[in-house]
Amino acid sequence: MYFNTNINLIKVPRKFSGSHPNEDKMNACRAYYRENHKLDRDIVVDENMQLKDGYIGYLILKENRVSVIGVKQTESGRTTLVYGVHPGVEKEYCWKVVADTEDTLNLKVGSHAIVRTRFGDVEILVTRLERVSKAKKKKMGHLKRVVRCLPE
Repeated sequence: MYFNTNINLIKVPRKFSGSHPNEDKMNACRAYYRENHKLDRDIVVDENMQLKDGYIGYLILKENRVSVIGVKQTESGRTTLVYGVHPGVEKEYCWKVVADTEDTLNLKVGSHAIVRTRFGDVEILVTRLERVSKAKKKKMGHLKRVVRCLPE
């Protein structure tokens, strides 16, 4: 997801702030910014506004006193699990949302989704959503995936 934010809201981790970027990369980024008035790379933050990638671009924008910038937000290693039921069945099953799942903005409790099962792709009613760490997901073992989230 891309959005605009104030550059001062971005938290720069010590692994970036304690390093010295390659001067050739800095100069190339400066030149591109001067010519095009935009960066040649994305500034990537997580859901806590912690910088994940694009430190050189961040520094170039700071040098040029830019206050509002466009950032790309990623999720920090957490997986969304979708719990749901098949029509006419009481038992709740679990699936994972992967990066190429279609229409994830439609995903919410009470909505419908197409999920992969051993019988093929079928529709379910979403009963709950859970965000889990990679470690917890690993303990759960293999999970089938959500294929598409349906609009209401």
